[in-house]
Order: sequence, then structure tokens, then C-alpha cells
Amino acid sequence: MLRKRKLTASFLEIPEEKDTLQRSWRSGEHSDWTLALGDQVFKVHKVIVATGERASAFLAAAFRKHLGESDERTDLTSLIPKHCWPYFEAVLDFIYTDTVDLKVESWGPLVKMADVLQMGSLYTKCVEAGNEFLSVESAGESAAKDAPRLAMDTVGLQLGGELQQQVIQIASDTMSSYFKSYSVDTLAALPVSVLQSMFIRDDLEVDNEDAVFDVLLSISSKLEDPKADMELLWRCCRLNRLSPSRVLDIAVINEIPKQALVW
Repeated sequence: MLRKRKLTASFLEIPEEKDTLQRSWRSGEHSDWTLALGDQVFKVHKVIVATGERASAFLAAAFRKHLGESDERTDLTSLIPKHCWPYFEAVLDFIYTDTVDLKVESWGPLVKMADVLQMGSLYTKCVEAGNEFLSVESAGESAAKDAPRLAMDTVGLQLGGELQQQVIQIASDTMSSYFKSYSVDTLAALPVSVLQSMFIRDDLEVDNEDAVFDVLLSISSKLEDPKADMELLWRCCRLNRLSPSRVLDIAVINEIPKQALVW
């Protein structure tokens, strides 16, 4: 009876060559396109950057339009906000390796770049992470700590579509419940639209309307454009609910129209 034999030979890898065979933008090996961002240049591979579910539709279009009459290069300097530049490598890592370490400080910039570069898969991951960051149920009190940064980046980077308003609303929901925990400096750094969203709420964590008045007064000394901003914010204060002493203070606040005192 014939013995059954199996092939057992194994491929002999060359250890020093194994790492060089990994797909990477970092080495620039076999790259066929250059991305410029400020003073930095990134050597990438068109077939990786422009194909597959993690591809950039924007860059794919740029590659197709190239006629060979100029350098094989795309300058992203004027397209991507400077605040996002430190996180651009994370975008390339995501394209090449399907990994991205989303943190609160990188969330806004990565959302912006996913939108600008038309990367649907990265955008979806960012939205999912944003839900986790802002959810008190999943993140606990850290959601209250992270909400101001997420709101500031959302407005500052002008995140488009419905996302900006959604973040403002959810961040407002979270911060309103922890309002007393925020310093005046933290509140003053928030966009006016976020502050308005909070101050008009009936469930804001304050003892009375005098507390709102005092916070607004403190914020006014820290704003870059106090007149324009405070004219909007003072409208959020329910003047008819102030104590008599605070009503007297209104007389010296120019941003509050005096006709507002008639009730």
C-alpha cells in the first residue's frame, strides 16, 4: 500500500527584505506621486491612495486630470486648514493600513480632512468616534470635559453639512448638565453659537438667573470682540428674572439695550 505523503516545504523569507515589502508611504519606495502640505512632502502610491474603500475621491480625480505636462504633484496647502496639518500623517496611515487612532484633539481635523479629501470611510469612523466622545452614557464625565474642545473645533474648522449643528446641539446638552464645572476661561473660548445654545436652555445647571448674569459679565472681559459678541449673548439672559441688585447693574452695560428693561 502506498504511503500518503504531503508537501511540507516552506517559503524561505529573507528577514531584511520582509519589512521593505510592506505597503508604506513613509519610505517613499516605488512611489509615483507627491503630496505637498506646507513645507512637507509625502511620497505616495496612486494605486493605493486612489482605489479601494479607504481611497480619497479628491486625489483620485486629481490623478485622472493629470496630463503629464507638469510635475506629478498635488499641493494641498491651500486646501487643508493649517490646524489640520499635524494630523495629515494619520490620514495616510488610515489609507495604507486601515488604522486610525482617533482622539479628542485629532477628531475635528480628521473629520475636516475626510470631508475635504472625500474619504467616506474615514468620515464614518470619525462620526462614530464623535458619538462616543460626546455620549455621557458611554464616556461618563469625560464627555463633559471633551465637549468644549469638540465644539470649538467643529465651529473653528467649519465642519460642513448637518454635522456642525449636531455637534453644537449634543455638546450643549452635555455641557448644560455640567455647567458649574467649567471655568470662565473655558466658556470664553467657546464659539458664540455654542454659548447661545447653552444660555437659552431652561435646564442649564445654575442656581438662578443672577448666576447667568455673573458668568456673562465675566466672559465679556475675555472676548476678542466683546461688543458684537456680548450683544448676542446678553439676549440669552432672562433680565426679568434678575434680582433687584443685578437690574441696577444693567445700567452700566452698554451691550444691553435699555428698552430690554421694560417688562
